[in-house]
Amino acid sequence: MEIKLYGEGKDYVSYSALKLWESNPAEYRRIYYEGKPRPDSIYTRFGKHIHDQLEKYDDFYKEIDRTGLREQQILVTIGGVKVKAYIDYIDLRIPLIRDYKTSIKPWTPAKVQNHEQLPFYSLLVEHQFGIKVRDVDILWLETQHKQQTIKRGGVTISGEKELFLTGYWEVIKRPHKVTALERKRLKDWLIKTAKEVELDYEQYRSESN
Repeated sequence: MEIKLYGEGKDYVSYSALKLWESNPAEYRRIYYEGKPRPDSIYTRFGKHIHDQLEKYDDFYKEIDRTGLREQQILVTIGGVKVKAYIDYIDLRIPLIRDYKTSIKPWTPAKVQNHEQLPFYSLLVEHQFGIKVRDVDILWLETQHKQQTIKRGGVTISGEKELFLTGYWEVIKRPHKVTALERKRLKDWLIKTAKEVELDYEQYRSESN
């Protein structure tokens, strides 16, 4: 029997799904309850493509160290809640968690410090591997726009924007290490938010029957 706790055929949660529920419950219901398509853009498609390149090909930005675990699937149960994640890079020797980001605006240490997905990943890695990862960072690959142009009858027409990598990259470390208190706070948030979704989905299913 298929277990449905958080949406159609969904018996686990993820950080992005929980953040969506927190910010926009109606959009969560549209995607996970009703099975509607997720929003898509040139930015999400480009980011996924670059992530795939970094995961699969050593000669793509070969100066970036990728001797650890790439695109590591994490599947753990915390406080009765099953959680799934794919972490871009984990080095259990240091230990270190790294997230890859492509963007036009640069990442800063302050922005990395406030990026709660990193300590959330630290919580998951602790449960999966039994290792407390305190060092986390962002690998930022600088991106720029390029406007496509088409000439017709001597007239230049602007087309869709394209994205490309400039070749510049930087590792931005989180200024402060992940603490046990942060992991505890995120664990409590995970359990509380997952329960909210579960109760809401139960009500949705009962009203739909």
